[in-house]
Amino acid sequence: MRKVGFLISVLVLVSVSNCGNSLTTINANFEQTDLSAKESDGKVTVTVKLEKKSGNEQRLHLRYGGTADLGVDFRGPADLVIPSRTDRASFDIELRRDEESECPEYIVLELGGSSGIRRKLTITIEDSDTAKHRLSVGTPNGYPDIASAILDSQPGDVIEIADGVYGGDVAVIRTDDLVICGVGHAAQVVAAGRNVEGKGIWVVKGNRVRIENVMFSGATVPDKNGAGIRAEGNDLTVRHVRFVDNENGILAGALPEGKITVEHSEFIHGGAGDGLSHNIYIGKIKRFTARFNLFRDANVGHNVKSRAQETVLEYNRVMDGGKGNASYQVDLPNGGKALLLGNVIQQGPNAENWVLISYGAEGIQYSDNVLVLANNTIVNDRNSGRFVQSTNDVPCNLVNNVLSGKGDIQCAGGERIANVFMSSGFVDREHFDYRTTKGSAAIDAGIPIQKFHDFEVQPLYELWSDNFVRPRVLVGTPDAGAYEFQP
Repeated sequence: MRKVGFLISVLVLVSVSNCGNSLTTINANFEQTDLSAKESDGKVTVTVKLEKKSGNEQRLHLRYGGTADLGVDFRGPADLVIPSRTDRASFDIELRRDEESECPEYIVLELGGSSGIRRKLTITIEDSDTAKHRLSVGTPNGYPDIASAILDSQPGDVIEIADGVYGGDVAVIRTDDLVICGVGHAAQVVAAGRNVEGKGIWVVKGNRVRIENVMFSGATVPDKNGAGIRAEGNDLTVRHVRFVDNENGILAGALPEGKITVEHSEFIHGGAGDGLSHNIYIGKIKRFTARFNLFRDANVGHNVKSRAQETVLEYNRVMDGGKGNASYQVDLPNGGKALLLGNVIQQGPNAENWVLISYGAEGIQYSDNVLVLANNTIVNDRNSGRFVQSTNDVPCNLVNNVLSGKGDIQCAGGERIANVFMSSGFVDREHFDYRTTKGSAAIDAGIPIQKFHDFEVQPLYELWSDNFVRPRVLVGTPDAGAYEFQP
């Protein structure tokens, strides 16, 4: 491990909870600034220093952002405890070494409390594994456009795209085991009126392709079904990618053995306005997994639509906000196995449809069908609504959810355990901050549960409104909803 630059203390004002559960504002410092470590180091140590010793034990909250994935690339604590009568404490971030060639990774670590005043520390992680071949785009000695690099790529290559706007840089990706990375800030790929095969900006036909840290915008085609990424190969992974103002962010057709994983990405204002295109539209594939994403402001279409045999939505924010006019927030039209865990799902006052979560509306097409919702916060800001609807005699199984606003549940039975209907008790409902406040009806209202209808349903993380992730820390009895109250 080495330090970049020299030692500087960064002043941070944080609200912390002491042993008496009262809030105190104190001064705290990261002793290091930017850090760097190799995967093979196994860990990186961070030290926090108080400006002066405290007579009480102090607990500081930690949150994580950046391109490295909490729980996959590294592990870190949710809180740092500084013992009484001391002025500093250190903790380790454990790094996971893997065998795959990767995009540049870094962790953004936040130290703070509920006061809203925060400071950040960046930790760069050097990959211990070397790619077979790296191709550079947008650098003095690299390819002038992304499409040329993709055309020259071989299985196992990594394409690194420099910062910049790549107008009309559309491409068909046929290479298997290809990794495409935006380096630094996300490379912006703008359709600029162009498409490939009448389908969108990038059409991915290769298998086991991974795309990270790129922005796609402006995908349009004559049939109004253009996509930022059209998925036609098996096992596509998308991480830290932004999709803005496309007819579809991602559109995937029928792939019987197909798997698509989307993490830490944003889908904003997708849809052509005809209700047939969506922020993300997954066809009949084997498994669709979405974690830590923001799906927001779909244009008449749905925020999330999946026809997959198995759909897992964990720790996402799926919402209209104040002005969005999506139809369903989550549409699972053909049934299948579906788990919604730890999500915030919000329907706005202008929503086209009064149902937030729809299951089986176009006919059940699988032999194994089950719908499970656990520890979600589901908010309806429309003047009428339905939180969950199953139209094909498939039960709705709900445990430990918070439901707020007007609405009901229409399903053919199912288990309903420890769900809370409440209209207040949020930090800032008007600005879509659905963390709970002291005295909220959600606190300690849940039940401890590991498995529910063959799904693992114990929530491990929380996605905050600014897309930072925090490990979920149990305090006493589990809370209902997507957030655990922290004193």
